[in-house]
Amino acid sequence: MDNFMNVGMDAFNDAIANGMDPGAAAQAAGNAASAAASEAGFPPEMIETAMNAGMESFQANMEAGMPPGDCMEGAMNAGMDAGSEAFGDAMPDFDAIGLDAF
Repeated sequence: MDNFMNVGMDAFNDAIANGMDPGAAAQAAGNAASAAASEAGFPPEMIETAMNAGMESFQANMEAGMPPGDCMEGAMNAGMDAGSEAFGDAMPDFDAIGLDAF
């Protein structure tokens, strides 16, 4: 899951560096993370739940006056948490899978 966070944060930081508005950069980050999750085989409903939670978090934090980078970090965490909850007990144990593969 951390990889999706990295994908999103990298997309956000690149968009900001290229002069994009923070709201549009957050949307670009969400799209990048969503595409990565989709390519990894996560269900569309889970991805949509994560994206919605992340964008709600981003907007709330921006309205509260937080810096855009902090808002994006919070949004990524909120999205990951919501996505994990949406997956429920069916969420694979990625740590165990990674250790087995190693």
